[in-house]
Amino acid sequence: MNTIPMNRWHVQRSWPALCAYLLLVDVGLLLYWLIALADVMPPAWLFKGYHDPVISAWNWSFLPLDLLASLTGLAGIAFTRQARTAMGESLILISLCLTFCAGLMALSFWALTADFDPSWWAANALLMLPSGWLMAARLRNLEA
Repeated sequence: MNTIPMNRWHVQRSWPALCAYLLLVDVGLLLYWLIALADVMPPAWLFKGYHDPVISAWNWSFLPLDLLASLTGLAGIAFTRQARTAMGESLILISLCLTFCAGLMALSFWALTADFDPSWWAANALLMLPSGWLMAARLRNLEA
């Protein structure tokens, strides 16, 4: 019998929403880093201390994490579309975990420094909260 278990993400109703979230976040992270690399971020979008060398180094320390999150998410979607479901779903879970960590680390830093900028908090909460919820939902549905 060659049936697909119903606990697979790609056959669940939430699959299109998961893919849309991943594409939005992963492409968004890549665009953010391209804009940062080109140094064309609009001044109104800069976070407090953006030009401070220590804060700048802190920001750039997220580059590897964000790139891994984006690449694993995009690869996960591609693998799943190519019927390499187990690999694709594993990469997606890794991407969600990395995305959650990126948001958590940024929010933790700003909380520790008592810096509250609603736009940066919201952006990082949107990295963290949906990723955490999607990871929890996925892990809840895995077979024992």
